[in-house]
Amino acid sequence: MEKIFIPTFKDAAGKFTIQNHDIFSFSYGEAIAPQVNPFSRYFQDFLRSIGLGDAIAPALEGYKDNAAHVMADRRGITLEAARARIEAEPDYISWYMNYPRLDTLLPSDVFKMLPWRDKNWRDNAKYLVQENPLPWSYEAIEDHFAHVLFETNDEGKREPLVVFFASPEHGEVRRVTKMKPGRYLTKFYPSLDGETIKAIVSMLDKADGVKFAASTDDIVKVYTNGPRSCMAYELERYESNIHPTSVYGESDLQLAYLSFVDLDAPNFRATARCLVWPERKLYGRIYGDDLRMSAALKAEGFREGRLDGAKIRRIEQDDEYLVMPYIDGCCAYTDHGDYCTIGGNKDASSTSGVVRLNESAYCPGLDDYVDDDADDFVFVTDRDEYCSPTYVDRYCFQSDRDGNTYTRDCRVRMANGDIWSESEFMDYGFECERTGRNYDNDDAVHLEDTNETVCLSWAEANAHCADDGTWYAEAPEAEDDSGDAVMVAA
Repeated sequence: MEKIFIPTFKDAAGKFTIQNHDIFSFSYGEAIAPQVNPFSRYFQDFLRSIGLGDAIAPALEGYKDNAAHVMADRRGITLEAARARIEAEPDYISWYMNYPRLDTLLPSDVFKMLPWRDKNWRDNAKYLVQENPLPWSYEAIEDHFAHVLFETNDEGKREPLVVFFASPEHGEVRRVTKMKPGRYLTKFYPSLDGETIKAIVSMLDKADGVKFAASTDDIVKVYTNGPRSCMAYELERYESNIHPTSVYGESDLQLAYLSFVDLDAPNFRATARCLVWPERKLYGRIYGDDLRMSAALKAEGFREGRLDGAKIRRIEQDDEYLVMPYIDGCCAYTDHGDYCTIGGNKDASSTSGVVRLNESAYCPGLDDYVDDDADDFVFVTDRDEYCSPTYVDRYCFQSDRDGNTYTRDCRVRMANGDIWSESEFMDYGFECERTGRNYDNDDAVHLEDTNETVCLSWAEANAHCADDGTWYAEAPEAEDDSGDAVMVAA
């Protein structure tokens, strides 16, 4: 069999990338054979292309069976039920086990990893500098493409490191060198005096402090001088007359950001940003250095959560449009006439910077605009979005357990006739191994002698409960005064 040579490299951010022409591409954090979802269409197509579809089938079956055992143990369901769920939806496996490494799936005489030399490494490295800039304005060392990243040291503290390519040869294979900022400055900027270097190092050590932009101008500046995203371009990119993120200025929201320098510094660039709701101490999606940002926000008492309901500015344009950014998470807004709120039933998934006024409400479930009143939309829990009453009537149900609305595909019928969602059942329910019906975990009884989980009603009618409260499928034997075994009456 012909050996497959798959080029790989580890980049400056610690990402390990594997590529095989146009078949698939994955990134991982360790310089070892990467993990793959063995049930994905891409991987299955890859196996067929190299004639290995049947060769690793036994390994995949063993992998699914291991995952089923873990699922059954965690969820308190039968092994057969767990196997059936995984067989129907193999992606469940990722909830319980890590995906296998490529070298454990492919035969050793087939798989081999090779280093990859990137001829365009300089163009690619410019992005690293842009996203993680150096906090000083001294002339950069040629071909270093030096930038600052934070890593956790042995004491558990996040510390800044200068990451750079020591030579063009290192750049081609993405081999980076890491130095503490003081050492880097001393070695490559010998003209700097000790006090200057000490001041820079001190500034970096304090860079974990989160800052907040509240005014329109400040918010737009952070967006356009920070981590890349669809809303981080200059105004010319959009159809709006003002920057789309202007709606966040002077609103319920502020923009949290991290930067090595002050906002008015000529070399300002944010290394991380995210919208926050100060009144409720909530923060949304983080762009950029998420580890540092989340730690900094949590230190300020914030917690991650949805920003639905937060008021933002309502800015009309030409009596036909509203200025509106792409809103992370819900991709929706509600128009209240003199202001807007995040969340609701109007589509905010456009990246053009504007949405049309008086447009019909958009239903993500139907993927179409509907005549239903936007105020009547219902939150569908398993979709994590609001959908129209028309969609809800056709495709949803209300759980008898928590009263929330779910799509009918995830219905589970309980023994008492109630209808639960599948996620509720996996968390709070079980299947009786004697009746095959579904019950609340509060009704679960463990049979000591058969290691089964059954419902309380079956146990009361058919099993035996010892004086110490232990249940048995069959009454255990006990000894009389003569030492002879006798059967305990049920």
